[in-house]
Amino acid sequence: MVSRVLLRSMSGVASVKSFPQGVLPKHDTQAAQFLNKFPQYDGRNVRVAVLDTGVDPMAAGMATTTSGAPKMIAIIDSTGAGDVDMSVVRKVDEKGFLLLGSGAKLQVPSSWKPVSGEFRVGIKFGFDLFPKPLVERMKTERRKEWDNFHLNAFAALNAQMNACKDENAKEDLKIQIQCLEEMQSKFDDPGPILDVVMFRDERADDWRICLIDFKGIREIPAEAEFPLIRPFDNSKLSEVPQVRYLSKKDLLSYSVNVYNDGNVLSIVSTSGSHGTHVAGIIGANCDDELLNGVAPGCEFISFKIGDNRLGTMETGTAFCRAVCDAVRMKCDIINISYGEPSFSISGRIMQILEKAVEKGVIVVSSAGNDGPAISSVGAPGGMGGPRGAIGVGALVTPSMMKAEYAMYETLPPNQFTWSSRGPTYGHICWNL
Repeated sequence: MVSRVLLRSMSGVASVKSFPQGVLPKHDTQAAQFLNKFPQYDGRNVRVAVLDTGVDPMAAGMATTTSGAPKMIAIIDSTGAGDVDMSVVRKVDEKGFLLLGSGAKLQVPSSWKPVSGEFRVGIKFGFDLFPKPLVERMKTERRKEWDNFHLNAFAALNAQMNACKDENAKEDLKIQIQCLEEMQSKFDDPGPILDVVMFRDERADDWRICLIDFKGIREIPAEAEFPLIRPFDNSKLSEVPQVRYLSKKDLLSYSVNVYNDGNVLSIVSTSGSHGTHVAGIIGANCDDELLNGVAPGCEFISFKIGDNRLGTMETGTAFCRAVCDAVRMKCDIINISYGEPSFSISGRIMQILEKAVEKGVIVVSSAGNDGPAISSVGAPGGMGGPRGAIGVGALVTPSMMKAEYAMYETLPPNQFTWSSRGPTYGHICWNL
């Protein structure tokens, strides 16, 4: 299990020499021995679709394959959580201001060169893009900022009222204080509100997108910084980044995709760290091979099926979209870590995965972390379907226990201190 912190060890966060091998048990699974014997079979020319919470392209090991080619081919949000309606087309007024979706006006920078002078504008709630832990952190920090602002405003109004001699003015100040008290008692933080501006650059014939955090400023001057981002496409060279951080506070990386001739913009972020964690195990390619995944030469397409708005829960629609796109984009392998109990093995998810297998795609699906016990395996990986898929159960070895769970004593093989260790030791099954 490669965490993002350990993957970033090549940048100095953790020492390679202190890297616990049980965290990524390539020797226990014999993957390291296989690579030593057949170094050319490192995943090169293999395209893996990761259906999960999304893969962070800024994580270490996610930049290039062993041949130096881009590792991330595409980053797609199948949930729709990041979709923005961009059907509204506007031009700047006579003073050079553009009316944004929030109602604010932006003085358009002179460096922006839209085709026909046309801009598309939309609006997005930032919390729709944030993983749940980040939402909680940002709410805590924003509440502290609000409390400081409220306390200072409350103290200033009280000082004015105590010094005021005019009864009419004093009554007005009382009303203002009451309003402040009511605002404090009914405080509800919707999160950052993002104005989205998009235009087609006449010099590059490509879309340019800018996200602006609306903070109540009615007229935004051109002197402010407006970093542009372009749609994620590793085949195009450009000085404009295709991945950015939303802000220095949240440090949430995001990319964008444009659909329906510019009418829909998809802002793609992660809904959790699990997708990056899984991708690291599969194919991280770092400076030190100890930190590599089992197939560092492979390339990835990230499909986010865990919806930010549902606390990373997937929907059937997101799942089916991702599988269809994975087949259409010629993925060789579909990796699915999601799963839960199911009473049926004939639903649309099973059917669509069977179609993917018929198209020649290898489907690998988690069978769950529970057990061993009757009914401990989950769907779709352990429910007898889809036919032709590989279901893999959880595996915990003594070296993994020591590295991942801070075990002070090394236990004999196949002995555990807890019951939830996977369907069975070394469990793997073909759904034939």
